[in-house]
Amino acid sequence: MAFTKIAAAGIGSTGTVTLENLVVTGSITASLTGTATSTTNIPNLTGAITSNNTTTSLGSFSSANLSAALTDETGSGAAVFATSPTLTTVTVSSGGINVTGVSTLGNTVIGGGTTQLVVTGNARITGILTIGTSSITLDGSNNQLNVGTGVTLHHTNGVQVGGNTLHSTGLTLNSLTATGVSTFTNGPILVGTATSTGTASQRLQVTGGAYVSGNLGVGTTNPTAKLQVVGDTRVSGVVTAFDFYNDAEYPSVRPTLDLAFAQTKILDSRITFTRASTATYVNAFGLIASAAVNEARFDHDPYTGESLGLLVEEARTNLFTNSNPWAGGSNITWTSSQVSPTGGTESYNMVETAANNIHGLSILGGGFTTDYNRHISVFAKSAGRRYLVFWAALGAYPGADSPECIFDLQSGTVVYLDTGGSGGLFETASITNFGNGWYRCGIYLNPYTLANRNLYILMSNSASPQQSSYTGDGSSGVTLFGLQVEAGAFPTSYIPTSGSTVTRSADVASMTGTNFSSWYNQSESTFYTNYILFGLDASYNNPSFYAYENNQNYLAIFGHNPAYGWAQASNATAAGISLGGTTTTNVDYKVSFGVKVNDFAASINGSTVSTDTSGNVPTVSQMFLGKRVEASAAHLNGTLKRFTYYPKRLSNTQLQTITL
Repeated sequence: MAFTKIAAAGIGSTGTVTLENLVVTGSITASLTGTATSTTNIPNLTGAITSNNTTTSLGSFSSANLSAALTDETGSGAAVFATSPTLTTVTVSSGGINVTGVSTLGNTVIGGGTTQLVVTGNARITGILTIGTSSITLDGSNNQLNVGTGVTLHHTNGVQVGGNTLHSTGLTLNSLTATGVSTFTNGPILVGTATSTGTASQRLQVTGGAYVSGNLGVGTTNPTAKLQVVGDTRVSGVVTAFDFYNDAEYPSVRPTLDLAFAQTKILDSRITFTRASTATYVNAFGLIASAAVNEARFDHDPYTGESLGLLVEEARTNLFTNSNPWAGGSNITWTSSQVSPTGGTESYNMVETAANNIHGLSILGGGFTTDYNRHISVFAKSAGRRYLVFWAALGAYPGADSPECIFDLQSGTVVYLDTGGSGGLFETASITNFGNGWYRCGIYLNPYTLANRNLYILMSNSASPQQSSYTGDGSSGVTLFGLQVEAGAFPTSYIPTSGSTVTRSADVASMTGTNFSSWYNQSESTFYTNYILFGLDASYNNPSFYAYENNQNYLAIFGHNPAYGWAQASNATAAGISLGGTTTTNVDYKVSFGVKVNDFAASINGSTVSTDTSGNVPTVSQMFLGKRVEASAAHLNGTLKRFTYYPKRLSNTQLQTITL
């Protein structure tokens, strides 16, 4: 039967309905509660089929059947669903792909936008990633990055640049041009065909020579000469030190005695050295050390470690019976067992309380006599409080006519000194850097009328005077060590005491008999001394050498004031050559003194030679280094870095040259 129209009357929901040759021009709405087992020959469905309930089976048909029924599909092949689909050659033209889990992609092409691949989170590539056509590749299996053929980064070989390899044993380059600053933190750097010695401290190793067009400094950042060495130098071969060796006048002149104390730190066996007590000096580590009786002291700069040569001092006594008397005081507490300039734990922290007052202690009672002539010194280190003050007290702080001296323990300077005016008290002040934050602070007391004062050591939070009464913070302080008071205008080496005063005996270094005559020429000579003064004696003292027969016949170089080349023959002045202006402490002086009948000359630190053309040469039989024989207190009071003797009177040009 053929139907041309089915009205809305409906069809029964049970049984079987067979429709053949059904033409539908509108829509069919049906509710199927059973199973449509088969439909055949229902062409030309131009409307829509709506299923009001869920269907679990639409019969058996393939992806190709579905594709044939669709008119706007892209791609080809089988239909896929959400779980574990297999896709072949997927092109995403817009919108992107959002992946929230782990995806395994085979050959994947991502393109179209300006940013080819954006990954938020972690990404892992197990094969080789090529960027560009071939210029950059990442090889995960070999832990290697290649940039073209020129640069390779490898986990074991380091960086290879143009065939040169940088790795754990160093850098080998065919050539290197550096226009800026290059920093190499680990050595060694090998130049030429040098082979590493395996010594980490030898940062630069050169084979085949080196050329330096400017100044070269060793131990100094600002060399002022072609080669400047600050510190010890050891040479096993021959050193030609000065151009005057090539002078045509004396082509073969060589010293017959050369005592390079600063370089060798050795006392020549021909020198007799005595000192009747122990004594201290600064060793190569910058620490205060002790020398035994009759042991020569080779001193060092406590801050730089530079070797300064043979220390020669007069006798001195520390009048403080306890050089570390740290107890009591006003508005302070003490913390013991602090590391000291000796490397031990003799120091104490002086810590301020929270009181609004002075913070310190009295170290010396009043009653100073006129011309008291005492030098007081102490080693100090900031422990939170910057300023150390010597205060000469009369009454409550700040007191009337109570001078102060203020030391800055950060900058290492004397920032204020009140001498006491016409009444006098503090004449001079000094501060010396002992390294590791330590400074030796000293004042020279020589009062006229301001005698009845108590001497205090205070802390201050200000560099200005009369500001040492303040509210403390309860924790800041100054570390103290080595209190010393000695008769004299300048400090000498530290003299430790514990219960009584202690005297350090004078240093005496002499050469007599054949130990002197074997190298000395009585008719003509040239003496060269290199020295540093730590304290200044009266004029015609601070001798660096003193060749002597008796007080009527001697030769000497006096360091102060000014320096002199001196010859005394038969109780008459044969030559008294003044060498310029006032000398001072802690300056490296080099002095030459040429001696010949009616031909004396001297120079200091490269200055124009001064001469004396009238006088005889005294006959002498012994020599003292750093001591004037007939004046018991006339010592170098410093260090003798070098003494050199030539058995000829060198030319004036040579005298000047050797003192440069």
